[in-house]
Amino acid sequence: MMLIDAFVLTRFHFLALLTLIFLGVFTAQVLYRCGKIKNTKIFRAFFWFSLIFPFLYYIYLTIAQYFMWKTEGGLGKFLLPPYVGASYVIGYHFIRFYLYYLISAAVGTLFLLAAVYLNKKFGRRFFEDEEPYLGAGAISLVGYPGFFFYLVALFSSQLVLTAGRYLLTRKSERVPFYYLWLPAGVFVILLIYHYRLFYFS
Repeated sequence: MMLIDAFVLTRFHFLALLTLIFLGVFTAQVLYRCGKIKNTKIFRAFFWFSLIFPFLYYIYLTIAQYFMWKTEGGLGKFLLPPYVGASYVIGYHFIRFYLYYLISAAVGTLFLLAAVYLNKKFGRRFFEDEEPYLGAGAISLVGYPGFFFYLVALFSSQLVLTAGRYLLTRKSERVPFYYLWLPAGVFVILLIYHYRLFYFS
């Protein structure tokens, strides 16, 4: 396998790792709901992880790109100092990768602030305390424009489940988002992975 092919595949390993993390946090969410886990800090940590991890991976990509261009012996060395400024290799993956996560991180953070504020103002009417962190983390990690697909998947799954509950029980109660935040994120990540969508094409 060519070195460039091996490098590109690491991006899909990134998505596979995100899927495992989503499933791990979802498992913790279920255990918390069952009373097996008492501490809610894991959900806050998930949100902070969603902001930090893409940045660390961007640094890794930038360093890997530098050494790939430097050692492959092709034209890539002309994209590095002293032929061009270091800003080119730094900006290369910023535009191709990290910019999408900066956008989704901003949207996720705004969602968190709005959800926490409104939930507190209306006496926890909308969400459990941990839900804003789960939603914000998922929005951040699916990237841009992945979070549009995430929101569609989230609301569509709630609509289908609410309709299914009504057909089975004749109760018109809305199915809560509680167990949908993370599975919807997994669905979108697998969609990106399978169809090579967005910045992973």
